[in-house]
Amino acid sequence: MWYNLIKEFFPIENSITEYRMIQNNRVGKHGEFGRYDLLRLVFVGLSKELVGQTDEHQLHRLLETLLLPGLILDDRKKILEEEYRIPMGGDVERRLSLMCNLSGAIVELGMEKGIEKGIEKGIEKGMEQLIANFLKKDNHINHVVEMLDVPEAMVKTVAEKEKIEIIL
Repeated sequence: MWYNLIKEFFPIENSITEYRMIQNNRVGKHGEFGRYDLLRLVFVGLSKELVGQTDEHQLHRLLETLLLPGLILDDRKKILEEEYRIPMGGDVERRLSLMCNLSGAIVELGMEKGIEKGIEKGIEKGMEQLIANFLKKDNHINHVVEMLDVPEAMVKTVAEKEKIEIIL
Protein backbone atom coordinates (compact mmCIF):
# COMPACT_ATOMS: atom_id res chain seq x y z
CA MET A 1 0.00 0.00 0.00
CA TRP A 2 2.66 2.54 1.03
CA TYR A 3 4.77 1.67 -1.99
CA ASN A 4 1.97 2.73 -4.35
CA LEU A 5 1.36 5.96 -2.42
CA ILE A 6 5.06 6.86 -2.47
CA LYS A 7 5.37 5.84 -6.12
CA GLU A 8 2.76 8.45 -7.08
CA PHE A 9 4.97 11.24 -5.73
CA PHE A 10 8.47 9.98 -6.40
CA PRO A 11 9.94 8.10 -9.35
CA ILE A 12 10.97 4.91 -7.60
CA GLU A 13 12.35 2.48 -10.17
CA ASN A 14 16.08 2.76 -10.83
CA SER A 15 16.54 5.77 -8.59
CA ILE A 16 18.68 6.76 -5.65
CA THR A 17 17.48 9.69 -3.54
CA GLU A 18 19.27 11.04 -0.48
CA TYR A 19 17.84 13.18 2.32
CA ARG A 20 20.03 14.89 4.91
CA MET A 21 19.32 16.65 8.17
CA ILE A 22 21.01 19.94 9.08
CA GLN A 23 20.74 22.22 12.10
CA ASN A 24 19.18 25.56 11.24
CA ASN A 25 18.81 27.99 14.18
CA ARG A 26 15.83 30.20 13.31
CA VAL A 27 15.63 32.21 16.53
CA GLY A 28 18.37 32.55 19.09
CA LYS A 29 21.56 30.61 19.31
CA HIS A 30 21.37 26.99 20.40
CA GLY A 31 24.27 24.77 21.24
CA GLU A 32 25.36 21.97 18.98
CA PHE A 33 23.11 18.93 19.47
CA GLY A 34 25.27 16.46 17.65
CA ARG A 35 26.50 15.48 14.24
CA TYR A 36 23.46 16.03 12.03
CA ASP A 37 25.64 15.50 8.98
CA LEU A 38 25.90 11.81 9.94
CA LEU A 39 22.14 11.24 9.75
CA ARG A 40 21.06 10.44 6.21
CA LEU A 41 18.18 8.62 4.63
CA VAL A 42 18.73 7.00 1.26
CA PHE A 43 15.96 5.52 -0.90
CA VAL A 44 17.11 3.03 -3.50
CA GLY A 45 14.33 2.23 -5.94
CA LEU A 46 14.64 -1.12 -7.66
CA SER A 47 12.80 -2.23 -10.78
CA LYS A 48 10.74 -5.36 -11.12
CA GLU A 49 13.22 -6.87 -13.54
CA LEU A 50 16.99 -6.93 -13.71
CA VAL A 51 18.42 -3.72 -15.22
CA GLY A 52 21.11 -3.83 -17.86
CA GLN A 53 24.77 -3.64 -16.96
CA THR A 54 25.73 0.07 -16.97
CA ASP A 55 28.03 2.17 -14.80
CA GLU A 56 25.09 4.30 -13.65
CA HIS A 57 23.05 1.29 -12.49
CA GLN A 58 25.75 -0.91 -10.92
CA LEU A 59 24.26 -0.66 -7.43
CA HIS A 60 20.75 -1.31 -8.76
CA ARG A 61 21.90 -4.37 -10.69
CA LEU A 62 23.76 -5.75 -7.67
CA LEU A 63 20.79 -5.28 -5.34
CA GLU A 64 18.33 -6.63 -7.90
CA THR A 65 20.59 -9.65 -8.44
CA LEU A 66 20.39 -10.32 -4.72
CA LEU A 67 16.76 -9.44 -4.06
CA LEU A 68 14.60 -9.95 -7.15
CA PRO A 69 12.20 -12.84 -6.79
CA GLY A 70 12.09 -15.21 -9.74
CA LEU A 71 15.80 -15.03 -10.55
CA ILE A 72 17.26 -18.51 -10.17
CA LEU A 73 20.21 -19.11 -7.89
CA ASP A 74 22.60 -20.15 -10.70
CA ASP A 75 21.94 -16.89 -12.56
CA ARG A 76 22.55 -14.90 -9.38
CA LYS A 77 25.84 -16.70 -8.76
CA LYS A 78 26.98 -16.17 -12.35
CA ILE A 79 26.26 -12.41 -12.26
CA LEU A 80 27.94 -11.98 -8.88
CA GLU A 81 31.05 -13.90 -9.98
CA GLU A 82 31.43 -12.45 -13.48
CA GLU A 83 30.27 -8.86 -13.05
CA TYR A 84 31.21 -8.13 -9.44
CA ARG A 85 34.08 -10.62 -8.97
CA ILE A 86 32.50 -12.04 -5.83
CA PRO A 87 33.86 -15.57 -5.45
CA MET A 88 31.14 -18.13 -4.89
CA GLY A 89 31.80 -21.01 -2.63
CA GLY A 90 31.26 -22.29 0.86
CA ASP A 91 29.81 -19.72 3.20
CA VAL A 92 29.07 -17.05 0.56
CA GLU A 93 27.09 -19.46 -1.60
CA ARG A 94 25.22 -20.82 1.44
CA ARG A 95 24.28 -17.29 2.55
CA LEU A 96 23.20 -16.33 -0.95
CA SER A 97 20.97 -19.38 -1.12
CA LEU A 98 19.50 -18.59 2.29
CA MET A 99 18.87 -14.97 1.33
CA CYS A 100 17.19 -15.95 -1.94
CA ASN A 101 14.94 -18.37 -0.11
CA LEU A 102 14.15 -15.68 2.43
CA SER A 103 13.19 -13.10 -0.21
CA GLY A 104 11.04 -15.74 -1.91
CA ALA A 105 9.35 -16.51 1.40
CA ILE A 106 8.68 -12.80 1.99
CA VAL A 107 7.08 -12.47 -1.45
CA GLU A 108 5.03 -15.60 -0.84
CA LEU A 109 3.89 -14.31 2.56
CA GLY A 110 2.91 -10.98 1.00
CA MET A 111 0.91 -12.78 -1.67
CA GLU A 112 -0.83 -14.93 0.94
CA LYS A 113 -1.78 -11.85 2.94
CA GLY A 114 -3.02 -10.15 -0.22
CA ILE A 115 -5.12 -13.16 -1.12
CA GLU A 116 -6.56 -13.29 2.42
CA LYS A 117 -7.47 -9.61 2.25
CA GLY A 118 -9.01 -10.12 -1.18
CA ILE A 119 -11.10 -13.02 0.11
CA GLU A 120 -12.22 -10.98 3.12
CA LYS A 121 -13.20 -8.07 0.86
CA GLY A 122 -15.02 -10.45 -1.49
CA ILE A 123 -16.97 -12.00 1.38
CA GLU A 124 -17.80 -8.56 2.73
CA LYS A 125 -19.01 -7.34 -0.68
CA GLY A 126 -20.98 -10.54 -1.20
CA MET A 127 -22.64 -10.17 2.19
CA GLU A 128 -23.52 -6.55 1.45
CA GLN A 129 -25.05 -7.59 -1.87
CA LEU A 130 -27.02 -10.35 -0.16
CA ILE A 131 -28.34 -7.92 2.46
CA ALA A 132 -29.27 -5.41 -0.27
CA ASN A 133 -31.13 -8.11 -2.23
CA PHE A 134 -33.03 -9.18 0.90
CA LEU A 135 -33.90 -5.55 1.72
CA LYS A 136 -35.26 -4.98 -1.78
CA LYS A 137 -37.67 -7.90 -1.30
CA ASP A 138 -38.46 -7.35 2.40
CA ASN A 139 -37.48 -4.02 3.89
CA HIS A 140 -38.20 -5.02 7.50
CA ILE A 141 -34.85 -4.74 9.21
CA ASN A 142 -35.71 -7.38 11.83
CA HIS A 143 -36.53 -9.96 9.15
CA VAL A 144 -33.19 -9.45 7.40
CA VAL A 145 -31.24 -9.54 10.70
CA GLU A 146 -32.92 -12.83 11.68
CA MET A 147 -32.73 -14.47 8.25
CA LEU A 148 -29.06 -13.66 7.64
CA ASP A 149 -27.88 -13.58 11.26
CA VAL A 150 -26.08 -10.26 10.77
CA PRO A 151 -25.81 -7.21 13.05
CA GLU A 152 -28.54 -4.60 12.73
CA ALA A 153 -25.90 -1.89 12.22
CA MET A 154 -24.59 -3.72 9.14
CA VAL A 155 -28.10 -3.89 7.64
CA LYS A 156 -28.63 -0.18 8.30
CA THR A 157 -25.28 0.68 6.72
CA VAL A 158 -26.11 -1.31 3.57
CA ALA A 159 -29.61 0.20 3.40
CA GLU A 160 -28.11 3.68 3.68
CA LYS A 161 -25.44 2.95 1.08
CA GLU A 162 -27.96 1.44 -1.37
CA LYS A 163 -30.60 4.11 -0.55
CA ILE A 164 -33.17 1.50 0.47
CA GLU A 165 -35.90 2.57 2.90
CA ILE A 166 -36.17 0.20 5.81
CA ILE A 167 -38.91 -0.49 8.32
CA LEU A 168 -37.69 -0.74 11.89
